[in-house]
Amino acid sequence: MNPPKVILITSGPTREFIDPIRFISNPSTGKIGYELAREARLRNYQVILISGPTGLNPPKNVRFIPVTDASQMRKMVKKMFRYADCLI
Repeated sequence: MNPPKVILITSGPTREFIDPIRFISNPSTGKIGYELAREARLRNYQVILISGPTGLNPPKNVRFIPVTDASQMRKMVKKMFRYADCLI
């Protein structure tokens, strides 16, 4: 039997800090990415979820990697991409 496929999903906003208090962001809630991760787990895929800051709880049994800014997101996607069969 083949091992389950791995899906890498990015979700949520990123924050680019102007100074220690202020930042520029986007209005992403992350809801779609988290729902895709939840549904993929229900279908027995392994899931890696890389997410910017949200108020959402990651789905159970998902490898969750929190990030804050775009450079962290890029670094983690490049690092985890080698394990993925699919990137969303």
